[in-house]
Amino acid sequence: MFLGGSPFNTPAVYAMVNYAIYGKGVYYPKGGFSGLVSKLVNACERAGVEFKFNYNVDKVVIENKKVTSVRSGNRVETGDIFVFNMDYHYADTLLPVDIRQDWSRRKLAPSAILAYLGVEGEIYASHHSVFVRGDWKLHFDSIDDGVPPDPNNMSYYVSYRKATDKSLKGDDLVFLIPVAPNLESFDYKIYVNKVIEDFKAKTKSKFEIKFERIYSPNDFEFDYNAYKGTAFGLSHTLAQTGPFRLPMKNKWLDNLFYVGQYTQPGIGVPMVTISSLILSQRIINSTIR
Repeated sequence: MFLGGSPFNTPAVYAMVNYAIYGKGVYYPKGGFSGLVSKLVNACERAGVEFKFNYNVDKVVIENKKVTSVRSGNRVETGDIFVFNMDYHYADTLLPVDIRQDWSRRKLAPSAILAYLGVEGEIYASHHSVFVRGDWKLHFDSIDDGVPPDPNNMSYYVSYRKATDKSLKGDDLVFLIPVAPNLESFDYKIYVNKVIEDFKAKTKSKFEIKFERIYSPNDFEFDYNAYKGTAFGLSHTLAQTGPFRLPMKNKWLDNLFYVGQYTQPGIGVPMVTISSLILSQRIINSTIR
């Protein structure tokens, strides 16, 4: 599912992901993913990188087949090389129509309903759990068909960080329900309540919810300009795997590059991190001066 497909149509080569998980193990960064982000920011700042936060790029200025500046309202940033890690489709909408990607043939990965819970009580779960509830295939079919899942045939994932990180002062749970992108708004709370009830029954956990934040496909679209509310970008179909994913280099503009989950090598935090390494080397080796 995190590859943007189902076990019924995902290329078999991705079985290697299972080996990576079960054969080599999964690593947890100290402090969670925020700890990873902090380490990356610190490393960048030591290298002289300057971060400017809370500026939404809304215009790209192009001259002589090169990006000369990007704008956020009245703020203008110039440069020699531009790397976009914003949503690829959103970046496309800022470019002239005649040099945009053809999105009509692209298959998107799922979106998600996320529930962030702060809880008190007894939790009996591992760090990562996938719960198959009802008919597994019917849930995947709903994603392919672009309709909300049937609450009675709906599988989900749960993260319980404290199972690994005992330094956390409280207990928190994250529930993830995969859903199709580009859905009309519906009552997400019904789905969240169903999976919490099922989780308690299956794990014999007993807890009270002290904090709850539900994050919906609409939030992905609003907060991150995610195309049609997708949570993961492009699906890993055979036609969108490896060299068939969206290009890292804009073929019309000499100094514009892309990084992230839409391009190579693909979806997921490790893959996106590798994407930045591949692209940085490509830029270093490029003839752009």
